[in-house]
Amino acid sequence: MGVIACAAAVAFCVFVALTVILLRGAGVLPFLAAVPALWALAVVHLAVTRVRDAMRGARLEGFARANGLAFAARQENVRRPGLGFPSHLRGVERDVLSGDARACGHGIGFALGRHRAFGSGHRSSADVRRAFVFVEVELGTPVPHLVLKNRRARILPLAGISRSGVQRLALEGDYAERFRLFVVPGGQIDALVLLTPDVIEAVLEFSHEAELELVDGRLTLYLKPSTAFWKPEEMRRLLLATQRLVDLLEHQTSRYAAALAPAAQAPAVRVRDSGEGSGLSWVWAGIGVATILLFVSVPLLIGAFAPR
Repeated sequence: MGVIACAAAVAFCVFVALTVILLRGAGVLPFLAAVPALWALAVVHLAVTRVRDAMRGARLEGFARANGLAFAARQENVRRPGLGFPSHLRGVERDVLSGDARACGHGIGFALGRHRAFGSGHRSSADVRRAFVFVEVELGTPVPHLVLKNRRARILPLAGISRSGVQRLALEGDYAERFRLFVVPGGQIDALVLLTPDVIEAVLEFSHEAELELVDGRLTLYLKPSTAFWKPEEMRRLLLATQRLVDLLEHQTSRYAAALAPAAQAPAVRVRDSGEGSGLSWVWAGIGVATILLFVSVPLLIGAFAPR
């Protein structure tokens, strides 16, 4: 990666120097060199990014091979339950590690990777969701669909949740200022039984911006996209925190299994996302493209009509 970066930097400098010399020789204003220089810089950045992503993928693939896990560098149209994986959008996942409980040395079956959804949304708008890192674990006991929305995070669409007719519960103490809890009707008692203070603290061990969702007998954690899970120390921290959270939830579900309401036995009832609040209108997209073209075309026009 260092060799490629140095070679790209040298090529970039040579390209800019030759462009300035040629433009001056042609009598064109020197600052027009900024246009091809920006394109060259974008190409260099893309090359370095591709090399970096390839190295991270190779590291994760080696980790998966050493631990008996499955690895996918890229996969599309994978259907996962949860608000972070909207069914009306096309999801693209990268660097996905997955395995069942028997294959994992830490005793839990899980999927870990990076996800991004985009496509045509509602009302003729371009809907592009924020990228995030997810951790998905299968639980042994059915649980009601509940969403622990972090006020500091911007992954789950809060506007869509708020307008879907679900129940919103208030947490106690400082947690009420950090989280909002949404649950299907009839699952209020189950949610308060499951989300004890130690469970919420276990969620915060992942990140101060982590979000939690329980749906269809699965635990899904939404983490910020900068989570460096390809680093050994970060991967170790994520696995230990996941194991602790799963142990706490299984303890709660087994302890209060007889007291769980019927909502826990009907996971088909969902907290639904209305799909609103995250769409990018085609009008604004057109304005952005027009602005870029304006910044590129004005220097070219000035150089074309400048006196020589």
